[in-house]
Amino acid sequence: MNLSEDWDVIWRWQWFRRPTWEQHFADPTHPEGRTARVTPIWDWILKQYGAQTVLDCNSGIGVRSILLQESGFDMTGIDISPEATGYAQQLAAKRDCAAEFKCMAWSEVVDRFDQKFDAI
Repeated sequence: MNLSEDWDVIWRWQWFRRPTWEQHFADPTHPEGRTARVTPIWDWILKQYGAQTVLDCNSGIGVRSILLQESGFDMTGIDISPEATGYAQQLAAKRDCAAEFKCMAWSEVVDRFDQKFDAI
């Protein structure tokens, strides 16, 4: 099982590549703009179902969450890595984006989801 520490190594590497992708992540024509190329399909699907609030599980450094927030969704991103969620918060703040990021394990998400429906 992957632990938070394992993912922290990956996110540190990704974040240090930031000068390469940060200025281009919203540009679908740029080679580093992969997220911008795939986000429109999620945007379209979510709008088809009338979604307004979206939970991005395994959000990593938050790129997808930020782009979807900028498309008009109320986004929360979760990831097990404190490194990743910290970077996501920095990137969101830099773009003046209201997406929220939380460091959580899947077990916490499932427990909160179950509690919400148990209360109904």
